[in-house]
Amino acid sequence: MTSARNRLRGQISAAPRNKRGYGRYSDELRRAVVRYTKGRAADGEAVTAIAGELGMNQRTLWMWTRGESGKNGGGKEVVRAVKLVGARATPDAATTSGPVIVLPSDARIRG
Repeated sequence: MTSARNRLRGQISAAPRNKRGYGRYSDELRRAVVRYTKGRAADGEAVTAIAGELGMNQRTLWMWTRGESGKNGGGKEVVRAVKLVGARATPDAATTSGPVIVLPSDARIRG
């Protein structure tokens, strides 16, 4: 993965910039970055960390992995089934609102 990361990082930094300084990335580069990101995310890495590795904006990377322009395009799932592991019948004092789901991005869903 290190060589793939370095190759992508080099292509991202070499991409032309518009007048505002935003990168103008080819469709081929976007697809390669999304493939790399999905592989790393499947290993449990957060998009924020992956964006840092590649030297790009986290929001841009997040939008690319969600479909065209951040919309739910391409038939991607929006809701995923989850399995509750280690649930207690009675929540303790620290989690009085019930179970807590921690996403790979470190976002937490309580209750």
